[in-house]
Amino acid sequence: MSAKVKGVTVYKPIIAFNTEKGMRFTFVSEDRCEGKPMYAIGTEVTVLYDPKDPKNNKIEYPEI
Repeated sequence: MSAKVKGVTVYKPIIAFNTEKGMRFTFVSEDRCEGKPMYAIGTEVTVLYDPKDPKNNKIEYPEI
């Protein structure tokens, strides 16, 4: 996802994952970068989440 903030293009990743119980979650991460996306669309990330509350999660991005 991209947006203009004070004239600068800011990119935030859209993350989608399935829980072990098969529930699908998609959300816009609070992580962001400016100028150009840090990762290509389709880049795999690791999502660590609380099974009782998958909205409570942490994203681990690959090293660049």
